[in-house]
Amino acid sequence: MENTGNKKIIVCVKCGKELNNGFYNSPNGIFCPECWENKPKEEREQLYNDAIENIAAIVELKKKNDREHLQSFVIRK
Repeated sequence: MENTGNKKIIVCVKCGKELNNGFYNSPNGIFCPECWENKPKEEREQLYNDAIENIAAIVELKKKNDREHLQSFVIRK
């Protein structure tokens, strides 16, 4: 995501195209529909499964109020 003044521009991590409408927000970054659909199905499924596992881990840490370990889930570029 680029910041140009007050407007934030979302771009595809693979092709760099500016995204105004729909996009896929995967654990590996934001993809335009064309780039996402061109990824191998197995890779898309693995990214989906990884995201579900991360969400489940975050929920468990929040239930335990474990702020220290929650910090490891901060999104990094």
